[in-house]
Order: sequence, then C-alpha cells, then structure tokens
Amino acid sequence: MKIHQLVIYVLSAALLAAQSGVVTFSSIDAYWYRGFDQRYTVEPPVRSNAVMVIPTGKTNRTYWPVYDILPEIVKRPVFSVLPPDQRDCTVVLPFTVSDAVLERYRSPLGLLIPQIGLNYEVYMNGHMLHRAMYTNAQGKIVRGAMRRGLVLYLPREYLRQGTNILAMYLSGDAQFMDTAVQIDNQFRIDHYRELLAERQNPLSLILIALYLFIGFYHLFLFANRVKGSYNIFYGFFSIALFVYLFCRTPFIYTFIPDSNIHLLVEVISLYALFPLIGLFFDHVINRKAGLFSLIYSGFVALLTLATILAPSQSFRIDVLRVWQYTALIPLIYFIVFLIGRAFLRDIQTIRKSGRTLSVSVADALFREIPGNLLIGTILVSLSAVFDIVDSIAIHANLMLSNYFFFFFVAGITFVLTNRFLKVQQNIESLNADLEKKVVDLNSANAAIGMSERINRMVLENTNDIIITLDPAFTIMSANQALSAVLRHNPKRCVGKPLSGILYAHDEKDRVLLKDTFDRFITGNEPLEINLEFLTAFTNEPKPMQVRFTHIDSEGSRHVLMKASTVDDRLFSYLETEEAVYRIDNQFGLAEDISRRLAHTLIKYLPADTVAEVRIALREILLNAIEHGNLAVGFEEKSAAQLEDRYFDFIRERQSQEPYSKRRVEIRYVLRKDRAIFRIRDEGGGFDWRARANGTGDAAAAGGEMLAHGRGIVMTRKIFSEMRYNEAGNEVTLSMIFRKDA
Repeated sequence: MKIHQLVIYVLSAALLAAQSGVVTFSSIDAYWYRGFDQRYTVEPPVRSNAVMVIPTGKTNRTYWPVYDILPEIVKRPVFSVLPPDQRDCTVVLPFTVSDAVLERYRSPLGLLIPQIGLNYEVYMNGHMLHRAMYTNAQGKIVRGAMRRGLVLYLPREYLRQGTNILAMYLSGDAQFMDTAVQIDNQFRIDHYRELLAERQNPLSLILIALYLFIGFYHLFLFANRVKGSYNIFYGFFSIALFVYLFCRTPFIYTFIPDSNIHLLVEVISLYALFPLIGLFFDHVINRKAGLFSLIYSGFVALLTLATILAPSQSFRIDVLRVWQYTALIPLIYFIVFLIGRAFLRDIQTIRKSGRTLSVSVADALFREIPGNLLIGTILVSLSAVFDIVDSIAIHANLMLSNYFFFFFVAGITFVLTNRFLKVQQNIESLNADLEKKVVDLNSANAAIGMSERINRMVLENTNDIIITLDPAFTIMSANQALSAVLRHNPKRCVGKPLSGILYAHDEKDRVLLKDTFDRFITGNEPLEINLEFLTAFTNEPKPMQVRFTHIDSEGSRHVLMKASTVDDRLFSYLETEEAVYRIDNQFGLAEDISRRLAHTLIKYLPADTVAEVRIALREILLNAIEHGNLAVGFEEKSAAQLEDRYFDFIRERQSQEPYSKRRVEIRYVLRKDRAIFRIRDEGGGFDWRARANGTGDAAAAGGEMLAHGRGIVMTRKIFSEMRYNEAGNEVTLSMIFRKDA
C-alpha cells in the first residue's frame, strides 16, 4: 500500500466512524448561559441576552473554551501569575429523535463526548448521566477531570420521541483552555459497545506499547555496549514518545485521574522528544553531541522547569505555546543542516566513484545512514506539524503521528541495520587475519606451555630452594624444596617477609642483614651470601649459600633467590690448614669470613661451641672495621644512630680517604691440637687494657666502655687465650682443643 493511500484510508475511516451514529451533534445549535439551571436540562433555554446561541454547524470551529463564549471574560496577558478565574456555565444541545429511530436501535446506547472539562455534569432530559465535580468546602476546584473520548452509558428510556435535551454543566478556570467542550463529528449517540470498542482500541494500545518496548530494548543495548551512545538517546526518545502518546489515550485516566497532573506529564514528555532525537541524530551521524542540540536541550530544560513551577494551568499552556511556536526551528535544523548536509556529503562521495546523480541519490537515500534518517524524519515531522496545528486550530484529534511513527521506526531500523552490516563486513574482513593470528597464538601458547612445564619440572626437581621476592623482600612464591629442606609450607609462606624464615643470633645479625639487603636493592649487581635459615618444628639454624638476582618484568622489579645447602662434610675431614685473608671494610665480609673460619673447627669442637666462635670472630672483625680502619668513635656512632642514618654514615666513611684504602688482615693456622687466629687492622689502635678491665679512661667513657668492651669480654670467655699487641690494632686468638677431640 502506498503512503497516500494509507493516509486516505485513515482519514476515511475516521469520517465514516463519525457519520455512523444514531444522533450527531456537529450541526446542532448550542445554547450557552452562565451558571446552571435545572430547568434547562429538560427544555431548551429561551433566547435572550443571557443566552448565547452558537450555530455550531455553520462555523469551522469544533473546540469551544469558555473564554471564547462568555463575553465578560477578559483574556489574561501571557504568563499571567494571577490565581485561577473559576466560572460556571452550561451548554445545551437540543436535538430531535424520531420514533422510527428509537425502534430501529434496540441495543444499549451510549454518548461519546470528544473532550470536556474541567469539572462537569452531563444530563439527558433531566437525568444525570455523569458527574465529575471535585471541589472543597469553599466550592473551589481541587482536581481536574478533563476527559478525552468520554463514553457514557445512555439508557434508552432517557430518550424520548421528538425534542431531547443534552445539557453539560461546566465549571473551571475560565482562562484555561481545558474548561471547554469539543463539538465535532465524533460527538454522537451510537451503540454503546461500538463506542467502547472505538475508545478502547487495542491496536492503538499495542502500537503505543511497541514504542515502550523499543525504548527499553535500546537501553538494554546501551547497557551492554556503552560505546553505542546513540542507543541511550533513542531509547529515552522512544520511552518519552510512549508516555506522550499514552497520555493522549483514555487509558491514562486509569493511572492518573487528575487531568492537571496528566497534562503536566504529557507536556514534559512532549518537550523531551526533540532534544532526545536531536542527540540521537548527532551521535549516529557525527558520533558526538552537536552545539545546537545542547543549546536546545537547555532551552527545553527551562521550559520544563517553568511548567513544573507554573502557578496555574493557563500558565502551563502559555509555556506549551512557546514550545509549539518554536518547534519548527529544531525540525528545520535536523532535516536541513544535520541530516540533509550529511546526506549531500554522501551523494558527493558516491558520485566520485563514477555513478550518475540519480543512482548516487538513490544509494545515499536507501543505503546510507543519513538517507535512512531523512526518510523517517520527514514523514514523522509532517505528521507532527499536522498534530501541532490540529491541537491549536483544527481540533480534529486524528493523531497522525501515531501511524507515521512506524515510518520513522523503519528509518531507524535501516540505520541500525546498515551500521550492523558495516560492522559485520569489517569483522569478516578481519576474520582471515584473525584466524591466522589465532593459529600463531596457539602455537606460541603451546611453546610457552611446554617451556613452563619444563621450567616447572626443573624448579620442582631441584634440591635448591627457589623463592621470588618483591622489593620489600616479601615472599611471592616458593618451590617445594622449601618444604623438603626446611620443612616450611611454601603456600603458607607466601605474603610473609623473608626474615621470618631466616635465623638470627641477635639484633646485630638483623641489622647487618637489613643493610645488606638495602644495598642490594639499590644496586644492580647480584648478591652472593651465606645465610642461616630457620628450620620448622626444631627452630634450628641451617646454613645455606644464597644468591640474589634482580628480575625486571613489565616495568616492575622483583628478586629471585636461590639457596643451596652448604656441604660441611669436607670440613669434618679437615685436619690442618693455613690461610691469609685481606678484606676491605664491608660488614658483610666479616659475616662470611667468621662463618668460613668457624666451620673449619667442626671436626674438633661441638656445634654450639663452633657457633660461639663464629659470633666472637664476627665481633672482633666488626670492631676492626668499624673502630679500627673506619675510626668511628662512640659519639659519632651514637649521633648517627639517633638520626637513624648510621649505615649511611658508614657508607660515607667507607668511601673517604684515608679510610677507603685500609684493609683488615686475617691469618689463621689450624692444627690437630689448636687453632690460632690473628686479626690486624690499619687503624690507630685503642687502649685494650682499659676497655677489657673497665678502668681509667674507659670507665669515664661510660657508654663507650659498654659498647666496645663487651665484645672483648665475650671473646675472652670463648677462646682459650686472647692477646693484643702494644698498639691495640692486632689481636691473637687461640683455641686449645680437648685431648679427646
């Protein structure tokens, strides 16, 4: 069916429906008078100066508001804030019914009033058919009762042969357009069931509900694909259109009985249509909101605010008139400047490929997004303009936009289909390359998986403990060797500090270890060191040779630790040995040398005594480095510790002349009956007698005596003999073995 045929069909159906009634009132003279008189519900009023007779059938008007009937009513200025001007008047429609008509219509009858308000009573020959008066104790109207398509049951016995009187008593704000009655060719008496079927047209309700479904469907699409921002604007546009069209149907009165609130909802939803569809066009064509749409949205927001805060219903109608008179501006912009310009660009682009003008226009119209939108927008715009003019002047209430919106939906469907097809074409063009990349990726993943399995086998089958650490030396992962060697559960160790599984004899061990780790983290070189680990359950120390290595991955740095068991079995076969070491002033070397020298004694001494020898040797070596070569005095050390910069102070001293060139010499001799260790630094020496005995200057030094004499006293208790040279920069330590060793 062609478009013009569909329009003719719709208009013809409306006209035929209007002409099929038992009685029609469109050509009957209407008698208007002020107030209400019960007499004139059974007989026509006498023509006088107080009665206005309107020859309805001889005018082109169908909608009669009270302010156009009563001559004493002075129309208020636009946007007046005065309170409502409540007036009462009655309109009487005398009509004739023949006995033949009454005999022919035996089925129940009904009365259809196209529109009536604001409050009212309807009488047929003195019988009240309907009352909708909502007033307070002072007689002021508190609720609007305007109705469109009001169908009232009319008992046949209320009609009489000859002259009949239909009286409608109206009450409301005389300045408000809804205080009126509409007398057109739909105003009639007809079969009650037919009137109800016409009023409650299920096809119309299904059509309107379709808009709601479309709206929520596009909101669902937006929720699943936020980048398609046009979906949210089209979704809200469809929902707003549903609300507006639903408010124009009789079904709205079931949900919103108060016509004043109903009008508020109707006009707000109407205002929202153009901004939402404009933003939809912007995002579909230009993928961003245009300046005009944003400005017009702000203008509509002001209209909406004014409507909500309006002091009266007539003020709201004034705001509505502003929207109606300016509605052509966005329509022209959308059709000409937004869609039309994009449509012309598409034509030019297609013509560059060598096609004729007619083919280019057809392709741009039916295959490109702007062309699809242009078709739907023009059709809907024409129907919307007709509806606006109809609401202002004609009052035919055909609501053509209800039907022509289908064409707009078709246009939007074309838009979304074209966009979907283009996306599909792009996807198909990428599929071949993607499949190849998937094959390559699967091969790479297989190779990586094989490499990971090999690495896992290497890690899990080695006897070495492998631990990954973060820069704070917190355990991130560990292999099963941690459980096999130290009896610690690898999974439970994750997230704990490495120091939790290290064995520390005293606080000095912890301080030295922290300094060593800090220097490693700030540098780039690997670290090899001998450490003692804490075995689970027994809490006994287990010496291991450890290597720390930096691992840089994806911008972050981690630490890989490999710990190997120190094989002490050879030391149990060692009988004699001599060695000379010259070390620089690193505290970590003192730990390594003391451990190495002490382990040579495991053949001759118990394990606890070997541990004591290691601690004593470490104390002497640390004193030789700190107080001997680096010449750190008690006051300097105490001040640096108070400032929490002791190790920074040591590093500064290690790099300064003449301290940086000084060395510590360790000579040791191992025999079957004894071991002798001679440790010499290149410092100025010290008064070892006073320090050891707590007399003289050392006693006066107080804390200095405590700090430096403690190591001497402890060492003297462990070793068999301890001798200093005269200068105090060399000490000889002798350990006599038991004869049964």
